[in-house]
Parts: sequence; C-alpha cells; structure tokens
Amino acid sequence: ALFRDMAPVKSIFALLALGQVATAVKPTTNKFLVAHPANATHTMVEAAQTQTAAPCQCEANDAKWAPPTRVVPRCIFIDLGAADGNSFNAFLTNNYGPVANCPSGKWEAYLVEANPRFVEPLGQLTARFPSDVHVLSTTAAYDCEGTTSFYLDTTSVQHNFWGSSLSS
Repeated sequence: ALFRDMAPVKSIFALLALGQVATAVKPTTNKFLVAHPANATHTMVEAAQTQTAAPCQCEANDAKWAPPTRVVPRCIFIDLGAADGNSFNAFLTNNYGPVANCPSGKWEAYLVEANPRFVEPLGQLTARFPSDVHVLSTTAAYDCEGTTSFYLDTTSVQHNFWGSSLSS
C-alpha cells in the first residue's frame, strides 16, 4: 500500500510557526488527508470531507505561541514538495547561492512531501543532518489545515514522479 494511515495537510503558516521560522497566522481547524492505494497512473486519494467554502479561518495572534528560542541567525531553506530532496541537495551544493554566506555559517531546512515514495530518501537526509533537517513526510502544504484529494503519479520515474499533485 502506498498510504496506510492518515497524513496531515499542514498549513504553511502553521509550519512556519512550528519551526519557529517566523510569526505567522495559525489555522483553527484540524483535518486530514486520507490516502488509499490503487492500480492507476494517477491514484486518486479520496477526501474525508468536501468543502465548498473556505476550509478555515486564520488567527493573527495566539498567546500560546512560543517565541523563537533560536539565538543564532541562519538561513532557512523551505521546500514544499521536496520529492527525494533534490532541491535541498541543490541548496547544499550552492545552486541558490553560497551556503557559506548564511549568517553565522548555519542553516536549517524544512522539507515537506506528501508522496510516501519519498519517505526513505528524506529520512536519510534527516539521519545525515539530524539537528538541521526537519522532514514532514506524507504531509502536504496548503494555506490552512484541511481535507483534500491527493493524486499519486506512479509512472514518471524519469521525472521523479513529478505528476503527484493536490490537483486532479
């Protein structure tokens, strides 16, 4: 099976707050992406609930939000749709600018990927950089937490399964 459990659809704003990257708005709903395997080019993952209105309301502030504990400035690399970490590897090899120029020479990465095919390679990156790489596997990014459908590309091996999408 490709997905066996429920996978959350995380708000990019909640993700930023979770990683203490920036002050952000926090969604007030908690829903999940449910995935089911099938034999098809694009495996449709059925939604637990369908909504036509805005799926959430956002909070501008919350007293429960903790201030960042980070005391040393650093670069933050965020990849929404991280696949196997290919863009992160490009970051490490200075394709987005010299990593050595990061403030204090430090960096941190947040890699978000919904496709379960990439759990293992992203886990290897976490093992390689345990305090610097934060992976949210089988998780999609959206503007708030909600429920959606996920389409799984199972055929385009040569393009790293780039057809997987939250859109049909």
